Amino acid sequence: MRVSLRPVKFTDAETVLVGHEGLTASGFRYATEVKGLRISNKLGHISLLPFQGQQIWDAAFSGRLLTMASTFTGPYPTQDYLSTYGAFKSFPAYAEVSFSLDALDTHDATALKSTITELVGEMTSHGR
Repeated sequence: MRVSLRPVKFTDAETVLVGHEGLTASGFRYATEVKGLRISNKLGHISLLPFQGQQIWDAAFSGRLLTMASTFTGPYPTQDYLSTYGAFKSFPAYAEVSFSLDALDTHDATALKSTITELVGEMTSHGR
């Protein structure tokens, strides 16, 4: 399945773009006008900035927030991604994601981990 993301689809109201077997991807726009993509299932969600370096802005699984506390209420439009405190990979919490998902001993956690691994691999293989 291939889904094309177009900025016009991202509005103030969160809208489901695609869903399959309990996994959904929805588009929305932060108050700062930055577009967000939320991928979620019954365990939690991960919010990405698809048109701003594909940064991970927010992630929470099994009731546990996996991002650092921030004074920012939302991402700001920028091309200098590391200045927005949204570059998830640069924080020590990034290593915690793998640990936290491994600690979940369910079929859904394995499926979610596989999906995230595929998404990251896809982004990496395209130089993003």
